[in-house]
Amino acid sequence: MHHVIAPLDDDHVDAAAQLVSEVASALGIDPAGVASAPHLTIASYRGLAPGAAGRAVAAVAATVPPFRVRAHGYGMFVGDSDGDLSLHVMVVRTTPLDRLHARLHAALERTGARMDGLTRPDVWSPHITLLDRGLDPTLLGRAVARLACRPHRSWTVPIDSLAVSTGRPDHALGDPVPLTGPEP
Repeated sequence: MHHVIAPLDDDHVDAAAQLVSEVASALGIDPAGVASAPHLTIASYRGLAPGAAGRAVAAVAATVPPFRVRAHGYGMFVGDSDGDLSLHVMVVRTTPLDRLHARLHAALERTGARMDGLTRPDVWSPHITLLDRGLDPTLLGRAVARLACRPHRSWTVPIDSLAVSTGRPDHALGDPVPLTGPEP
């Protein structure tokens, strides 16, 4: 599975890393073993070479101006097995975010990508992943309990670039492509 992500600015990378470190420390686990590089996944797909994906991303980035999203609160995803667990900060869907998402999906599909069902526009849940590896139900429950006792300020996160990943979102990231579209 390949991904198109919006990398986070340094302040929010640090804020997410601090949350991961705090929770991992409370759980007695190594933060590097449970966390990816903080990001917002915009799309996941298969069947498209990174160069073709990069060209589709660049074409969309040229039509979308930078914008901001609000991230607040925590959520979790569960899958078909215990290893499919993750914990995240929820991102509020807005018109600019939905517009970027839809344009990117359409461009990738036109280029021949097979889009992952969980990032399709009608079911996508934008989020910033905190913990996504090495979790079992007990650790996830303890992590949620820890975060439930901790205040979480709303984050206002700038979305000003996109990047293509050729695997997990923290591996083999292409160079970020800035959003340069005209202001609406």
